[in-house]
Amino acid sequence: PFATLSVNGSLALTGALYDASSSAGVSGKVLESTGTGVKWTTLAAGGSVTSVGFSGGTTGLTFSNSPITTSGTTTLSGTLAVANGGTGTTTGGVTNGVEYYNGTNLTNNANLTFNGTTLTTANDASIHGVTVGQGLTGNFYDTALGYSVLSHNTGNADTAVGYLALQSNTSGSGNTAN
Repeated sequence: PFATLSVNGSLALTGALYDASSSAGVSGKVLESTGTGVKWTTLAAGGSVTSVGFSGGTTGLTFSNSPITTSGTTTLSGTLAVANGGTGTTTGGVTNGVEYYNGTNLTNNANLTFNGTTLTTANDASIHGVTVGQGLTGNFYDTALGYSVLSHNTGNADTAVGYLALQSNTSGSGNTAN
């Protein structure tokens, strides 16, 4: 053992427990080490807070009425930055608009929408360089599917499927090429 009295197992005490100055202590006191012995002491009270302040840091959020020094309320406001998991925008965007990152914020517009069933584009889509849509005129009756299809077309009700299909067509209606 490293001390004059070492106990390995349970210990039951009856009677008083004394500190280094032969004091038995009283209810509510605790033994505190002095480095060379122990002494009975009262635990320090919890203390009091005189000021509480808030900071949004780099999140883009701010707090009003900060710090609070006696009592009061603080209000959180601002726009949570993209880097912190937010959208970086204060607007709700376009109904059914598809969110995308424009290099600064998440944004959307009416040119690309999704209603839960249908993905809609306002213009032709390009998928791996393949045009899917209505070609140059955007005519509802035209169908374009392929690379550079209907790219000069001014007619209507034309259907072009495949590489350069009806690319040079500039007039007429009801043309079909694949």
